[in-house]
Amino acid sequence: ADIDYMSSYRDFTFSDSFPAAEMRQWVNSLHATQQHWVPILDPGIPLLAGYEAYERGLREGLFVRDRSGQALLGE
Repeated sequence: ADIDYMSSYRDFTFSDSFPAAEMRQWVNSLHATQQHWVPILDPGIPLLAGYEAYERGLREGLFVRDRSGQALLGE
């Protein structure tokens, strides 16, 4: 699946156009026919206060850092 399912293109989120309950039902129908859903996850996490993936990444020190320990920012 491409990034259309994401809310504002944020990883680990669903757009209102793709309600979680309907997605779960759709994925279950795929599994019933031995198929799988493979979502796209982008390696870049936006620096947005309140975005759980960003906040958790900060808390757990998950972001790539340079030799001085500073987080690398994508451009």
